[in-house]
Amino acid sequence: MLVKRLMALFDGHRQAYGTYDIYDKQQGIKLDGKAVTRKAAVTEEIWQGHIDGSKGIGIVPIKDDNTCTFGALDIDEYKGFDLKQVVEDCKKAKAPVVVCRSKSGGAHIYMFLKEQVQAADLRRKLKELADAIGFPNVEIFPKQDRVLSERGDVGNWINMPYFEGAATSRYGVKEDGSPMQPEEFCEFAESLKLSKAEFIKLKCGTKRAMRSVYKDAPPCLETLIKQGFPEGARNNGMFNVCVMAKKMSDGDWQPIITSVNEESFDPPLNWNEIEAVMASAGSKDYQYTCSKAPIRQHCNPGLCRTRKFGVGGGGPTTPRLSSLSKYNTDPPIWFLDMDNGSRLSMSTEDLQNQGGFQKRCMEVLNYMPAKMSQQAWNQMIQALLQDVVIIEAPEDSSPLGQFSELIERFCTGKAQAKHLDEILLGKPFHDQEKCRHLFRLADLLSYFDKQKFKDFKLNQISSGLRDMGGTTHVYRLNGKRATVWEIPEFDFQDKGHATPDFEGNSII
Repeated sequence: MLVKRLMALFDGHRQAYGTYDIYDKQQGIKLDGKAVTRKAAVTEEIWQGHIDGSKGIGIVPIKDDNTCTFGALDIDEYKGFDLKQVVEDCKKAKAPVVVCRSKSGGAHIYMFLKEQVQAADLRRKLKELADAIGFPNVEIFPKQDRVLSERGDVGNWINMPYFEGAATSRYGVKEDGSPMQPEEFCEFAESLKLSKAEFIKLKCGTKRAMRSVYKDAPPCLETLIKQGFPEGARNNGMFNVCVMAKKMSDGDWQPIITSVNEESFDPPLNWNEIEAVMASAGSKDYQYTCSKAPIRQHCNPGLCRTRKFGVGGGGPTTPRLSSLSKYNTDPPIWFLDMDNGSRLSMSTEDLQNQGGFQKRCMEVLNYMPAKMSQQAWNQMIQALLQDVVIIEAPEDSSPLGQFSELIERFCTGKAQAKHLDEILLGKPFHDQEKCRHLFRLADLLSYFDKQKFKDFKLNQISSGLRDMGGTTHVYRLNGKRATVWEIPEFDFQDKGHATPDFEGNSII
């Protein structure tokens, strides 16, 4: 019953799921491996293995028709992180969500729906919630507005709660901060499911929070002004407030700085400290210190560039790249996610150079982002590669798989030679007594050309045929000398195809 309830709540893509190596409890270290997306049906057995603790799974929220019935925020902060406070903040925002402790000690905040909604609409609603609770820079699942299913794409997955069942460290969080038992989680989550009409009407956060007086400021400062500036980085926080005030005012910074100091610094900085910071900020045309605390923890460069007093002024800039997936074909196809919900399919060459990235943005998104330094680009792509998600490809999607499939189709297709001499007409011959297929290499190459298969050179084709057990022999056909390849026979389809009916039975 628990498996069925969890499957109903987390009803995402049904033909793909994620896996990852788990921590070795004996050694306390992480096993080698990468996040992998398996293209296989999400079954009760797979979910049962998750609950039993044998293999954790992740579910892709976005379906292949670009709709969702659940979504999530992934808060990736751990040091001093207060799950109970997150539950309280979500309640204040009047958000019908369930907060769960994540695998790494952060939080997954789930929203569930009774009916399918467009992924883009769900992302916008979850972004409202992220802003309202003071985490504008969190990952949003689904990560994209649409998936490129025609290219083998399935989207990104999020780790599921209740790995190891009731003994889990990935549990729903009650208002008092204590863990929910699996059945409690299901009951609570099911009670919060939204109809489509309720989803459309939903507003996360108060009007005051949504219409902040600092809505044109960098999102990091907007959040810190609401939450308060932490100890240990207060002077740098005030320096950035001064830079913001300088941009926002016509010369009189003091009212803005005084207001922020009284409302957001506890205790407020003394005025001598503030004057020293103001003098430093005003001596030159300083910019925000985005790489330093406390700004770094709340930085959202993509959003910041759209703000009037942000770092970019709304110009054509490189968007924030959030994640990377690799469809493991040969050559591979890369899927690059951006913070605006866009998802680009790219070749390896496109990913290596910014010119290719700009070209793909122009082709798909109708704009050309500005270039950064090549070193910065390389560092950014390398950071994405550290957490790349591998999408497993079927065997027949590789050149070798296509090679084998095309040879089988050539040898077993309708154009079969009835007599050995007909090999001269370009047809393969099936020697049923010796269980072999016979053909000339030139005829196979002609078939490859018609099928537009050009991945293998002649030496690779010969090597591949030998790997299949192929040998060459010289025959005299109709008085002509011909070199003929022989390979072991393929299985022939000699029965009707089973077609499933709606009850899951087979009709021949």
